[in-house]
Formats: sequence, C-alpha cells, structure tokens
Amino acid sequence: MKPRFRPSLKALGMTSEESKPFIAMIAEKCLPYGLSCVVTEERSKQLAAVRLFGIIARDDSPQVYEVLSKRRIKNLNAQGDNIVEPIQLPAKAQIIARLLDETKKGFWDMVDVSVRRVVAREITSVSKQHMHKGIATFLLSHLLDESNVRRLDVQGIISEASSIQNQRLLRKAGYEAYNEIKHSEYLDENGHRIFNCDDGTDRIVLFFKKL
Repeated sequence: MKPRFRPSLKALGMTSEESKPFIAMIAEKCLPYGLSCVVTEERSKQLAAVRLFGIIARDDSPQVYEVLSKRRIKNLNAQGDNIVEPIQLPAKAQIIARLLDETKKGFWDMVDVSVRRVVAREITSVSKQHMHKGIATFLLSHLLDESNVRRLDVQGIISEASSIQNQRLLRKAGYEAYNEIKHSEYLDENGHRIFNCDDGTDRIVLFFKKL
C-alpha cells in the first residue's frame, strides 16, 4: 500500500522518502502498547489499512513530543545502557512535527484532572481502493475494549485531525474539539501561509473522547 498523505502533507509536497523517518518515529512510540494494527485483504493479504495508537500521560515532560521527534533509543551497549541517537527528520517532516506539538499544547490544562493517561491516535491510513467501506470507522474503536482500557490505565483518547474528512468522522463518533490551529494563522518565518490544502481543509483540530 502506497502512503496516502494527509492534505497537510500533500500541501507541503512531502515525498514518500521524506515521510519515512517521521512514520518510523511514530511507530517506535506506538508499537509497544499493543494497540496498533493493520487490515489486509482477505484473499490477496495485501495491506488495506494501518493504524498506529500510542499512549501519553499527564506527568510526561512538557517537551515529550519534541524530544521524541528528535531522538531514538537505538540498542544497548556493552554496559547495558541505552544508546540514544538523533533522528534526522527532513525539513518538511519537522514542520509537521512542530504543528502536531503546537496542537497538543495546553491539553492537560483543558481536560478534567481525573484524566491522567490517554491513548494517542497517531496515524490511521486506508488505501484509496478501500475507502468508504467503513474501515476507518472500525479502526476508531478496534481494541479499545474494557480489558485494554484497564490494562493500560487510560481514561480517554486524543487525536489531531488534519483533514476535513477526519474531523467529520471524529465528530460523528462523539469526539469533542479541544483545540484548533487555522492554516491562515500558521505562518512561516517570513509571514507566509504554510498550508494550502486542496480538499477544503483549513485547520488542524485536536479532539478528545473519554473512555
């Protein structure tokens, strides 16, 4: 399955090669929690969709997103210590990472204090030929059963929705908007608008839903 970019990534002209380090970074954060999954075609077993879900906590460092976007645990050295090396994100991927960080800022001040840990809905991508079949809706809640919610001690789920279609999907599923950044107000160092999407998307929205 070829990557199907969000409108914001497409607006930047990001290539598949430029997106790989960014996706790898997100996958490394998400895979340990057991909430990520793939959907394959029944007969051909070809990839139809992928979902990456992680976990973030109230007591995480305020810079956790920035740190995780720049550094990675590589392996253990002879003394058993973790080796941390920089992740070299391409310039366009850094723009996306900064936007996602900015969208999350202040979330813990907005949400009820009883919410300590939440699932982070990082990536959901459905291949073009399998869109409009209910796969994205299915992946919204798959594996978020009572046992996993209890095992992971999470009280809700957050998602940055960077496409108008995704924003509609989350609202329909009962998510509430907690923050948004309009593209017209997100400018580069020269005061120029960065994102001009061709599908009607004009903002990124941070959504939350209690579990």
